Amino acid sequence: SKQITKNLVRFESVLEVADAGIQLLLQQISPTDLVPALKGAAMEIRNVFFKNMSERRRAALQEEIDRSPPLRLSDIEASQQRIAETLETLRAEGRIRSR
Repeated sequence: SKQITKNLVRFESVLEVADAGIQLLLQQISPTDLVPALKGAAMEIRNVFFKNMSERRRAALQEEIDRSPPLRLSDIEASQQRIAETLETLRAEGRIRSR
């Protein structure tokens, strides 16, 4: 039960992170996780990542999201979980703080 709650809460917690933290997170996560994670994310969450990217990177990522085939929910959730775990590690190290 604790594990399920952890999975549900964590990816959305990017909404609580300041821009500098999102930029650091983007440097630490795998690009192969970003597309599925954002493809399955609400626009509000996508925008947190997009606003912390260069225009060129944002356009390329948006195109990749749009062109990627439909994904299984389990693949989306796995990518989101890996990003959430990276965020949690950075928080534990004191490198990222909430707003």
